[in-house]
Amino acid sequence: MNNKMLNIITLCILLFMLAGCVSFDEGQVSEKTDEIAEKIIQENPNQDELEVSDRNAEPDAVRSILNLSGRNFDGFGLNDAFGDEMSILNLISPGLTRYDPDSMRFLPVLAESWEISDDLLTWTFTLRDDIAWVVVDTTNQEVRQVTDSDGEVIFLSANDIKNQLLYTLAPGSGSDFSYLLFNIVGAQEYASGTGGEEGVQIEVPSEDRLVIHLKEPDAGLLDLTELNLFSAFPTWLDQGDSTGRSYFYGPFIPASALTIDNDELILVKNSYWPGTEGLAMPSMDMINITIQNSLDVLETFRVGALDAVLLTDTEYEIALADPELADSIVSVPGRVGLYMLFNNTDLEPLNDVNVRRSIAGSLDRSSLMDSLEKGEWIVQEGFIPDYLRKEPFDGASYSSNANSSTADFNMAGIDLISYGLSTKISNAIYFQLSEKSKLNFFPHFVSNSGTDESSLYTELNQNYSDSPGIYMLHFSLNENSQQEMWDSLYDPMTFVEIQNGNWNNSEFTDLFNQAKQATNPEDRIDLYARMEEILVNEDVMIIPIFWAQEHWLVSQDLNAEILPLYQQYENWSHIAP
Repeated sequence: MNNKMLNIITLCILLFMLAGCVSFDEGQVSEKTDEIAEKIIQENPNQDELEVSDRNAEPDAVRSILNLSGRNFDGFGLNDAFGDEMSILNLISPGLTRYDPDSMRFLPVLAESWEISDDLLTWTFTLRDDIAWVVVDTTNQEVRQVTDSDGEVIFLSANDIKNQLLYTLAPGSGSDFSYLLFNIVGAQEYASGTGGEEGVQIEVPSEDRLVIHLKEPDAGLLDLTELNLFSAFPTWLDQGDSTGRSYFYGPFIPASALTIDNDELILVKNSYWPGTEGLAMPSMDMINITIQNSLDVLETFRVGALDAVLLTDTEYEIALADPELADSIVSVPGRVGLYMLFNNTDLEPLNDVNVRRSIAGSLDRSSLMDSLEKGEWIVQEGFIPDYLRKEPFDGASYSSNANSSTADFNMAGIDLISYGLSTKISNAIYFQLSEKSKLNFFPHFVSNSGTDESSLYTELNQNYSDSPGIYMLHFSLNENSQQEMWDSLYDPMTFVEIQNGNWNNSEFTDLFNQAKQATNPEDRIDLYARMEEILVNEDVMIIPIFWAQEHWLVSQDLNAEILPLYQQYENWSHIAP
């Protein structure tokens, strides 16, 4: 059988398999709606108390559909989602704000406005009063407002947001991100079981006002309010009640079960969404997300059954070599960076900043890229990725003195510790340092495979507690904010040189404290820029290596801005032919 015939047969089989997820024309929309009618959210068991009202929609309106892949979904925990899942939850259960990549500010969504006390310890959010709780009708797929027993529409309230915050903090909630709320008075005690819910200082003086009291001043609290930590959970339900997953309020509403156990997830437009400054009324009427892990996304995209898909590294290489697909590739920064951090800089030879400079200068990051998967990483000049700064970071050039400062230490030994990195990357860095530097390096590669986090840190600490060393770590972002990365430097399990007092730069510390109290985002970015200059160029305590890249296939007829961290699907639209 020749290749042409084989390709035709393969394509026919693929089209048959994808019959349920291809793009729809106007005549097919109603058929698709009937098809997914069997896969809607469960009826509320308290339906006798909560009723729904009809939607004012035009039945003959032309609908547009966005077809995506959800094969990377791990689950939809409303208190611990990130990545692809977070992009979906931001549509169905958005938080108080939404990040605007153009202005690098957080814009109002559930919150209409906010005020901060002079001491930055009390934050008062004033909420919109026109965001209704909605459900999807089980008989006709229409979005309907939830009403009380008197027929009055139930609007989202400050108590609903407090309910979600307490749900996240509740002992045993399983949230991976509850620690982000520990600066709230009483939050850490409640989460650890040493304090009660009543000790968490989140107040609701009225239906539209939420007041949060902090232990320490922190202008970065606003950076968290985009996350689902600050979404809403219905107050008429107990925390953890599974029927809470039937009620939503965002610009899109699930019309199939919110789970990764099915082959697809259907989101339909919520016509009751009022549209806010940070989260506009969406352009699309439906989002159809195919969740099959085994789906051949390249061929599915090629035949037009996917509008956009995030690629694996292998798929990226295949697409890059395919002229038909290569023009549709869009590359953006990912959420992970790779760095080398100096340790025990009070010991020779690392107590000499010129030695640290020479080690930094002996790394040729561009040539290191040649040993890695194509397109997997890009060279990182600064501590912070460029998309979170005003201007690209100007990294210092150390190559001119790469050998001069190490001449007296050719017998010294420096531990080179790799924590959780691939052996390929670790070896490439080790061999380059050993070849270009006159120092002796002793590699310790710590794998995170099958080991719990506390055991990993114990092993890591044993390796670098007593000797001069360099350890290689990932930094990852969950927020559209620099503050998360700067805070991580003060984590005792990350940058230990600050914790053990081996590195102390008073200007850096003062700048960090100023940034925590700078409510103007532009001012904070300027403070961060000076901190970065000290950390990377002057004191050379951290060597940035790479920042991960993500690669998407995006249809030529789709108007979509692919963002580095979370996608804003409400702004995507099809280009008119």
